[in-house]
Amino acid sequence: MIARIAAMLFCATTAAALSGCSSDPTPANGSGGGSGTTTTTTGGAGGGAVTGPTLAAFQKSACKKEAQTQSGTPGEAAQALSADEVYAGLECVSWSPIEGGFRVLLRNVDSVCGAEWAGEVNQVGGGVELRLVNPKCQMANCGSCIYDFTFDVKMKAAAGGDEVSIVLDTCPGQQPAQTEKVTLPLGAAPTGELCRYADANSLGWQAMSLGTCGKAYMPCREANGMCLAADGGAACDDGLTCADGASAAGGVCHAPCKVDGDCAPTGVMKCDAGLCRPAHPY
Repeated sequence: MIARIAAMLFCATTAAALSGCSSDPTPANGSGGGSGTTTTTTGGAGGGAVTGPTLAAFQKSACKKEAQTQSGTPGEAAQALSADEVYAGLECVSWSPIEGGFRVLLRNVDSVCGAEWAGEVNQVGGGVELRLVNPKCQMANCGSCIYDFTFDVKMKAAAGGDEVSIVLDTCPGQQPAQTEKVTLPLGAAPTGELCRYADANSLGWQAMSLGTCGKAYMPCREANGMCLAADGGAACDDGLTCADGASAAGGVCHAPCKVDGDCAPTGVMKCDAGLCRPAHPY
């Protein structure tokens, strides 16, 4: 996964994790844009493409586990899943065109709690670096968090694809930055999306906080997992099946299917051995 921060501080107990977090001043949401985000705009927002990358705008969500508890009760029968329900358990990189460049949405990036993120764009070799920086090294002692980030980048896309480096710098100069590279066909396919299962540990913290254990693409309720099952309780809500996700150590509640068309969002998920799974993991 994108973030693997060895020096992350964990709460001693689940109760402490849910009460001791410092909150981002913006309200959380699941979109990475619009209400509930902070937007920073830098130079380079004028019309026309440029050859070198310039950050036109940057948006960030709050830590998602600090949102209000979601609706629904354990064991509630699942209807056809919405895209938002599925995306809640996926980590995605999506891209779309803007005037003179492109927009990249990083969905469900896992990292430390309490960070005050800033965005940077750099040219690295023949590729583009999207850097997430926590300049003051702010961290809260409450496990881990999941965030959305959006970069609006002014530059001319390469015809054969651009290598994008996603960098998490949680404490500049004190901890090594974490880097993951992915090639996006920005020139050949101006719009697209790649998704995989979100980080199991961070998703577990979020599910415990929001009361979403056992829901679609959230961790299963298990005897020894972060989402504890009540005696005789079901691993997943009605209509969902517990199966492996990002980690073999813990399951995720999947929607069943017979064909790809049964899986939402279209093109993001596919039917694999009777369960809807990410179609294009990276």
